[in-house]
Amino acid sequence: MKFKSLQVRLLAIFVPLFVLGNVLLSVFLYFSFSKTLAFNAEQRLSAMGSDYVNQVESAMNSRILQLQLLADSAVFRSPDDRDQIISVMKDAFQVLATFDTVLFMWPDGNGVRHDGTTGQYTDREYFQNVMRTQKPYISEVLISRGTGKPSVIVVMPVMNGANLSGLLCGTYPLDNLTPIVRELR
Repeated sequence: MKFKSLQVRLLAIFVPLFVLGNVLLSVFLYFSFSKTLAFNAEQRLSAMGSDYVNQVESAMNSRILQLQLLADSAVFRSPDDRDQIISVMKDAFQVLATFDTVLFMWPDGNGVRHDGTTGQYTDREYFQNVMRTQKPYISEVLISRGTGKPSVIVVMPVMNGANLSGLLCGTYPLDNLTPIVRELR
């Protein structure tokens, strides 16, 4: 096909160059922006994950503080009166209303819950850990013996001077973390 007019000849040269330039520019912009968008999405997800971790950590630290205040009671430092221990735990259970179970364990592994039921806990990892370290501890997720629900056990050593007189525990159900997870969505 012969182009007779100069205008048509110039159009035949510049239109393909213009189209090719726009296609190359579009490809370049697509890849540049997709990298930027992916990077921004990663940063946002990372920030949301950090926020979630901070909220969960704050909730757990609050539970540790609650047990620490309760552990400072003389009834736990000298745990001789089982009925008094149950009475104090029952009151704390009702006032705190954050734990499914409040439990006191003696160093031999025998324990009593706020409702008066008893158990043996030497086989539990959280018992062994706190007996060894004598420091507060939050267990891995487990099925609570007291409630049958997926929970974490928040454990506070009870000290009488330099001696460990027992462990004070709260069973914190994972269901209580559901509002934090909903906020994240």
